[in-house]
Order: sequence, then C-alpha cells, then structure tokens
Amino acid sequence: MTECKECGKVYEIGVKDCCSDDCFKKNIQKRIDEAVENDTSHTKKISREDS
Repeated sequence: MTECKECGKVYEIGVKDCCSDDCFKKNIQKRIDEAVENDTSHTKKISREDS
C-alpha cells in the first residue's frame, strides 16, 4: 500500500505517487505554483512596455 502525496489516502493502484488523476493534477499545479512563486523573470517579459 502507498500513501498519496496530495491527500494522504492509502491506495493500491494510482497515478505517479497519487491515488487519482485529480490528486495528480492538484499535485502538479501546486509544484508549478511553488516554482514560479518567486520567479519574476516571466512576469517582467509580459509586463514590459514597448516604446
């Protein structure tokens, strides 16, 4: 038995360390949010004003 990384539920068959597709998607989104949280380079390119 394995414990889900996202919700902590114990499962036998799942998706990449998660018990379901929903938990897997939530886990990926959380990791993306954490990765870009302190990264300002992507917002500088978007907010740059063209003269």
